[in-house]
Amino acid sequence: MAVSKHANNGLTLKQEKFIIEILKGKLQRDAYRIAYKNKKSSDSTVDVMASQLLNNPKIKLRIEELKPKLRQKAEEKELMSIVDIIEEIESIAKSKLSDYIDFRTGKAVTGYDEDTGEPLIDYTQIVDIKDSRNTDTKNIQEISIGSRGEVKLKLYSRDKALYKLLDLYGISAKDKAKLDILRERLDLDKDTAAKKYW
Repeated sequence: MAVSKHANNGLTLKQEKFIIEILKGKLQRDAYRIAYKNKKSSDSTVDVMASQLLNNPKIKLRIEELKPKLRQKAEEKELMSIVDIIEEIESIAKSKLSDYIDFRTGKAVTGYDEDTGEPLIDYTQIVDIKDSRNTDTKNIQEISIGSRGEVKLKLYSRDKALYKLLDLYGISAKDKAKLDILRERLDLDKDTAAKKYW
């Protein structure tokens, strides 16, 4: 079965490729060299050939047909990237340490009795790190292991993400100030509650 040298609109496949390269923003010369795989001709020869192609009424018509589709596709792509960015910021704003670690106070062996060899059991802080194969770790900014084996986990800043969302959604400085006061009260309540149990 022979492959058609023409697209459905009467243009050759090379002409269609030339049009696509022009619409991608390539210079006439570069679009021509890509479409016609022409590397040997001089720049002036290629410029003449590319100019003739651009002045072809069928090519002009096809470019005008494709411009709105290209513009729509670019707008959709831009919109998707904006939505993706907002979703990432929201993810950071909603992220919390418990997404990555479990911590609790529990009984643990803290040593052994020198005389009997029996384990000494005491209440201690237990921290379990969740398996990264089952956890989305994109909001972790840094993980490090200290000289004594302690693991340090740093998330991207929730506060910065929240403020960025406020900016994106157009919340005013006055509203931000109110939220700051509420946040301070919440942090104070958390500190007070934390002291009750530790």
